[in-house]
Amino acid sequence: MQHWTVATPWLGLHCSLAEGPFYEKGTDSLRFVDIKKKRVHTVSLSRGLSSLHTIQLDICPTVTADIEGIDPRERILLGVKYGLAGLNRETGAYEMLARFNDPDNERLRSNDGAADPHGLFWVGSMTDFGQGEFRPEGELVDCRSRGCQNQNWPLKDGKEEMVKGLTIPNSIGWSPDNKTMYYTHSKARQIFVLDYDTVSGAVSDHRLFYKHPTSGEPDGFRIDVDGNLWTAVYGESKVLKINPEGKVIGQVTLPTRNITCVQFVGTELIITSAADEDGEDKTSRDYGGALFRVDVGTTGLELFKFRIPYMHGWTCIQARFNQYPNAKPGCTSAQRRLKGDETGLRCRGAPRRAMAKIPVLPKTHRHEPNHPRPYFPGRILRTHPRCRRDTAMNGS
Repeated sequence: MQHWTVATPWLGLHCSLAEGPFYEKGTDSLRFVDIKKKRVHTVSLSRGLSSLHTIQLDICPTVTADIEGIDPRERILLGVKYGLAGLNRETGAYEMLARFNDPDNERLRSNDGAADPHGLFWVGSMTDFGQGEFRPEGELVDCRSRGCQNQNWPLKDGKEEMVKGLTIPNSIGWSPDNKTMYYTHSKARQIFVLDYDTVSGAVSDHRLFYKHPTSGEPDGFRIDVDGNLWTAVYGESKVLKINPEGKVIGQVTLPTRNITCVQFVGTELIITSAADEDGEDKTSRDYGGALFRVDVGTTGLELFKFRIPYMHGWTCIQARFNQYPNAKPGCTSAQRRLKGDETGLRCRGAPRRAMAKIPVLPKTHRHEPNHPRPYFPGRILRTHPRCRRDTAMNGS
């Protein structure tokens, strides 16, 4: 079995609960959240602590993701207590995109999540801090299982994408061929696996992949290019490398107990942790909440980007997320007239300076193999009322 040992932190922060490390390749930086302190941090991998930038929020952030077609230096997707939000990184303001419940359920908050190969966002919910003992009231759900119109997520008829009765649902990830989906149920010390349909995005054959034999809880994970799963183990000062057959084949040992998540940056593994205020070991207390890095000699899979879904009619995606303050969040019924030209479309309901050109796509039936999924940003779509055919409006 392979072994690595990390003796000192890379970033000596004292986060309460550092989670969700995400590598930004374009800027060679790492972003991560501190859930309890309600902060989103960004740090340059070359300059280290001196480059740390922090956004202080009034709501707990739990996970982040890049958005397809949106510059992550400006806006990213953010999991928050009540659902999903878009975070403006320049101003620190956020806008709720979709809520778990209407009205909000104060007992619950989001936890970890990830975009799938189709750009749909899977996210888990769990009992929030301050609500007593954690209960099996959480669930794992993807954006297709709930609509996003009017910031309300009504449950659809089919529930095959949902897993209910979870206490602490955690990391979500996919195998290199995208045919297998993993997720962690931390409180049960289990990692589960499902078959993932690369065409429809449906999941099936829910089964156990790995059961942790001791008291530590598997937490956040990432998957490498060989299909091995690297999972943090909360409470046991380590990260485990698990092969696709569910066998532990490697271990990273760290100087603090509460290891929360990992992220590949080249052949290095960045590791987050949580505070260990009640720990008996002084070193563990001192280094709790710090970030660590270690070269493990392999690279990880890139995380997928979230694709903003359209729901129930026309939606001006570019206007909603454009940097210009006068851009409208969407077209009203009086603004649905479209104008086509040789290069693309504009929506007359949004300012011309705020609308990017949108390429005209060929009309295809949803059952045809070349038909694009309707969760692609920067397109204006409609659903045909008779055959329910998704078509790109081209002014004809």
